[in-house]
Amino acid sequence: MSVWILGREFALRFTGAALQVGATWAVVDRLEPTIAGIYFEGFVLVYGISALLRGKYEIYFAHYLISESAPDLGIAEWTLLCALARRTLIRGAMACAALLVLTTDLDIQEPQLRPYLETFLPFMLAIPFSTLAMLFAGALRAANRTLGSILISTYALNLTLIAAALFATEEHLLLVLSWTFCSGTLLAAGIGALIARRVFNGRNAPLTPRVSAWRDVYTGVASHGVTGWALAALQWGPLSVLAVMGPALQIAEYAVVARTAQVVEIMLPVMLFAPGCHALQPSFTQYVRSERMRLLANLGVALAAASTWVALLLIAAPWLLPLFGPPYAVLGTLLTVLLCMQWITGIGRPAIRFLSASWHPKRIRNALCISGGVAIAISLVSTRQHGAYAAAVATFAGALLINGQAIFAALRISERLRTGVSVSQAPARPG
Repeated sequence: MSVWILGREFALRFTGAALQVGATWAVVDRLEPTIAGIYFEGFVLVYGISALLRGKYEIYFAHYLISESAPDLGIAEWTLLCALARRTLIRGAMACAALLVLTTDLDIQEPQLRPYLETFLPFMLAIPFSTLAMLFAGALRAANRTLGSILISTYALNLTLIAAALFATEEHLLLVLSWTFCSGTLLAAGIGALIARRVFNGRNAPLTPRVSAWRDVYTGVASHGVTGWALAALQWGPLSVLAVMGPALQIAEYAVVARTAQVVEIMLPVMLFAPGCHALQPSFTQYVRSERMRLLANLGVALAAASTWVALLLIAAPWLLPLFGPPYAVLGTLLTVLLCMQWITGIGRPAIRFLSASWHPKRIRNALCISGGVAIAISLVSTRQHGAYAAAVATFAGALLINGQAIFAALRISERLRTGVSVSQAPARPG
């Protein structure tokens, strides 16, 4: 059964990676590089804002699922996720309304911007749906259902983009792709709701919440506000700076390379995390009682898996990049930098999850603030001169800092726990 599960997951992940590359190719093949850059500016606008809006809710739900110290509020996980999703959707709708008011004012005062604003209208309408879809994807990642997360984030949007790019006429193609993006985020939100309901509705039975439970929930959500902003800054800060300060061509180049490098994230085997694949873990991790040895084993497997997929992408780069067209065929150095970022991120996954289980909120907040601050600072200083390369280096620096801090902290904590009770002996938290 484990082999069948792994094979099915590999096939679905491979399909998601193919759709990711295919959608990128479809966009840049039909659009001139500068026009493609305008499209990806809208892409950055949507996902950057949605990361800011959902950050604290996503972190709170992950804390509730992962942390052994999270309070038992007596609220079913699906009920809690629905409540957080409603708030996230309301915040997304408010952000969308504010941007619509701003663009309407610009449309009246600056008529020459009208074609540009018409292109960005679908992106603004997509903000609530994108925020909701990514909240569901983050919840599934926290529950170790990474395949479900990838189905939400890659399948719906990329399939709709490929269909639109292949069958739409040249006239108003950018506008068609923009509306297709909006439709894709709506479809992703619907798929996310279906998958999340199936996963979380059966994970535990509804309990009777305490009278103050919901007050505790929203107080806890508010306490993660700074952490959520720092996470958004780390993930989208350098690219947002590039979108504001850099030319459209640079944004298109970065987007093509970044979406190609994400194949590593999609295909990275998560054998240590995937349910039902325990038989594929290193055999001795099932017997060691030391938390430190478990962590080292997980880090070793993550290192091997990340190195394998990064090496495969580097080998394929001379044949893969020319597929996107001559303007993108010379971006091997940029791809190498972003693949190094994916390599660091892949290695640090077990440490990130270990820290999430022990949950030191101040340590996590400080690590994210330092990493995100450094990444944005590098972008602000060097984007005008180096463009996409500055954003790539800033992203790599942020990933190196956050994962380096996580690995160091996890090893230090596991050393302290070496003489105590291991996690495998502690009572398991439901879900």
